Amino acid sequence: MKRILLVEDNPADVLLTLRVFSQANIEAEIVVAEDGVVALEMLAEPEAMDPVLILMDINMPRKNGKDVLKEIKATTRFRHIPVVMLTTSDARVLRKLCEWLHREAGSPRRIHESSADSEKFLV
Repeated sequence: MKRILLVEDNPADVLLTLRVFSQANIEAEIVVAEDGVVALEMLAEPEAMDPVLILMDINMPRKNGKDVLKEIKATTRFRHIPVVMLTTSDARVLRKLCEWLHREAGSPRRIHESSADSEKFLV
């Protein structure tokens, strides 16, 4: 079964995400890491999962999404994994951060242009 790594510190957002995936009948195991440190620890384990997608909150305690994304994309084993950065904030500064992260990750496409590609990972 395909695995998706959800990196989210808010339990309500975790439940919402799990509910959405369930209602969409997406057959994937959702593995939850409660912050960036835990996510990196999970990925660093010798028998680490190999997720097809990482959904990650930007604002988290201990290690934020921006720093985790940099480490993931700097690791040969994981740089191919698509990462979707999430936030519940509508702050303009976070929108600019998302645009910067998008460029830094080397992905020239905007999210809406990537939806068809995302479906192949999940269906």
